[in-house]
Amino acid sequence: MSTQPMHLQSWNRFVLRAFAVAPSLLGATHTWQMDGAAIELRLPSAEKIERDRTVDDPVGRLSSWQVGGNPLEYNIYQVDVRVIADEHVQLPPELLTRNPNAYDLIPQAQQDQLEAVAARHRAIAAKAYEYWTSVIRWVCDDYRIGRPDVVGNESGWSTYLCERSSDARIWVASTDIIITGLHRVGEEVWESAQERLSQGAEIPIYLAQRQDAEALFAQQDYRRCIIDLCIAAETFLRDKVWTSLPSTLADDVRSYVEQASIHNYINKFFPALLDEEHRASYTSEVRNGLRGLFESRNKIMHAGARDLASHEMCIAHLRAVRALFALAP
Repeated sequence: MSTQPMHLQSWNRFVLRAFAVAPSLLGATHTWQMDGAAIELRLPSAEKIERDRTVDDPVGRLSSWQVGGNPLEYNIYQVDVRVIADEHVQLPPELLTRNPNAYDLIPQAQQDQLEAVAARHRAIAAKAYEYWTSVIRWVCDDYRIGRPDVVGNESGWSTYLCERSSDARIWVASTDIIITGLHRVGEEVWESAQERLSQGAEIPIYLAQRQDAEALFAQQDYRRCIIDLCIAAETFLRDKVWTSLPSTLADDVRSYVEQASIHNYINKFFPALLDEEHRASYTSEVRNGLRGLFESRNKIMHAGARDLASHEMCIAHLRAVRALFALAP
């Protein structure tokens, strides 16, 4: 049987969570290069979403947010990733008119080769998808996008007070129902993400660490939230100070700065980098909030104060770290 070199590309689909787009972005693509391959990530089209209206596992769905009958956003649940690499396999042309996996036409050696190619493409696609979600979280400043769902143990039922002997229901406690919206991505944000993807830009590590802390806060893991927030704040402070040091600085002075305590960074080194406007925003409230964050971390890590972390404390520490990051020189 005759064969010919068949140049291959792959199609992959990934589940996406907590992501909504403006209607104008349906069917939009992002393209970039990664690991020697061309990557294309595509959102589902309006036609595909319409066809999926009645299925249990849709690629997207029209949200309830509308004005005058016109949709404001679509929730996106799945995206497609194509990987185009410069490789080929010798295969019979009859495969182009047959269903996939025509074992009768493909010798075992070529089957093994196709499996190897598919595995490489799958690994590249998975890496590309994770990179894309990190960039989208970056430009949207939203830790939720693309992260796995965290489901609590709440049933939705309230607390009932019952008379002990008859079990008659006497009182039903009031409950709060919290409905959170999604960050709607528009064309400007989409284009900003494309710029960063084309550049191969990586989210700053301290931003990724802060988003990890926010995800832990949402999971009510307050202890780890504080620890990750502390890591994020320290990474930010040291990064900003270290990158500002002149290359001609004496080694012993550089070593002194690098080994200095975090309180020197909060009180001396970082404020010295700020212009007048930002220095005015670096208030005692922000500095005290940062000191409180590191004190909380030390108590949790070194004194074993497991009961110290709380919802209210995490909110205060998150506020302090966000205020710090807003002062990036």
